Amino acid sequence: MLGCRLRETYPVVPLADRHALSIGFTTVADGAFFGIYADRDAAPDAELLRDDIGDALDELAELAPATAEEEAVPVA
Repeated sequence: MLGCRLRETYPVVPLADRHALSIGFTTVADGAFFGIYADRDAAPDAELLRDDIGDALDELAELAPATAEEEAVPVA
């Protein structure tokens, strides 16, 4: 990538035959990224799952003990 730093990437997991939902997960740099693909007829409210995953990850981050490195870095 000509020396450019990759900051985000979102996985693409195609829907398999007879499946209504696919979820991909990847990490890059210090981030975790989900890709959610849904059959709109079978799962018309898939965006609720997206929101719930984000909320659950936020909750986990709040409950996880800080590492020594994280404790040393002040949050702006």
